[in-house]
Amino acid sequence: MDETSKAADVTDAPAARTKVLIVDHGTTVLPSIVQIVNDLGHEVQVCASGIAVIVAEGYRPDVAIFDIAMPGPYTCDLLTDFRRALPHIPVVLMGLQVDARTVEHLLNKEAFAYITKPFTPALIAGTLDAALRA
Repeated sequence: MDETSKAADVTDAPAARTKVLIVDHGTTVLPSIVQIVNDLGHEVQVCASGIAVIVAEGYRPDVAIFDIAMPGPYTCDLLTDFRRALPHIPVVLMGLQVDARTVEHLLNKEAFAYITKPFTPALIAGTLDAALRA
């Protein structure tokens, strides 16, 4: 194989898809967010809050999205555990309108961003792009 063929093989290789972990308890919004993230070309893994850190350690996502109102570990505790185990993975929080103090507290615990439901594909795309660049 000559050098030109080798270069073509490398450039023709498919780009790795960005991995997104969605931590949600199966709300009615979950299928929509999974569809949006898939449509953006990302690979998606979904799990419940109680196993999020374990799943993330195996899956190694590039970014995580947490529903803010899940049963099981409180989002604040989950975020603390996630940051401790996987500090390099940006976490985007999503949820219905919650009080500003709760959002501020979670952002101070190193969440990357907070997006409110209902969300648009453009908002998800922009937020994920910004998190992946951070």
